[in-house]
Amino acid sequence: MNICFFSTVTYWHGIKGGMEIHGKLLSEGLVKRGHAVTIISTKSPFNFDFEKKDGINIYYLNNTVFGSKRKNWPAESFDKFLKLNNENPFDIILSQQSSAYGFPQTFLKENKIPLVTRVAGTQLDMLMSVYNQTLNLKRGFFGLFKELLRTFYHYFLVELPLYHKSTELIVVSHHLADSLKKFYFVNQKKINLIFHGTNTELFKPDERSRDSIRNKYNISADSKVILIASTVSRQKGFNIALIAFKKISSAHPNTKLLAVGEGVYLE
Repeated sequence: MNICFFSTVTYWHGIKGGMEIHGKLLSEGLVKRGHAVTIISTKSPFNFDFEKKDGINIYYLNNTVFGSKRKNWPAESFDKFLKLNNENPFDIILSQQSSAYGFPQTFLKENKIPLVTRVAGTQLDMLMSVYNQTLNLKRGFFGLFKELLRTFYHYFLVELPLYHKSTELIVVSHHLADSLKKFYFVNQKKINLIFHGTNTELFKPDERSRDSIRNKYNISADSKVILIASTVSRQKGFNIALIAFKKISSAHPNTKLLAVGEGVYLE
């Protein structure tokens, strides 16, 4: 198949978050299976228009803003798709989150090109996260107001239209599947639940590595270790882990917490 993959941010922008790594692994996996993969994305910080990585064609749109779905992105991305599609027609369109929301529904119906959207989170989820953080910390109410306005925009103009014109939706949790049915009124038949995969060749029990980590941080062999690993932001719940660990360690003193990651919330 000839696959067009829309993603406003990619691994090749120099961003190595979960979504970007997922896009990289998915694209590489599709190429290994014999498919042609073209990625359309926003402006490159390295001023590239195009590059080819491991058989993947990546187009960066210089008239867009890096990482933004607004500004010129909807029109520019659709225009680039049309030009590439005229040269070599695509069989399927993949949308990372809401990256392909600028596609006209009439075009999809007339050309019968399936649009598959992967949803790892919604703007409503983000709003609830900010709401809970604001109540918990008793501050950030102006930020909550801005998040409410952002949610109103994304819900009605981005997410809701995209989910309904998508041929299939891939979600990563039962919560998201329920959310799309309950709050976005999506037909259950086109919701596909695919959990995050784990590379068991890389992530597997390793006694030698386990002992080296314990030695590095002076953790005794009989201590219990709790790990939280993520980008360190308010939305990831590091503060909740610390609150929970305080209760756990008071009852079980021989317990250690390892917090791994980088981010603006680290201090």
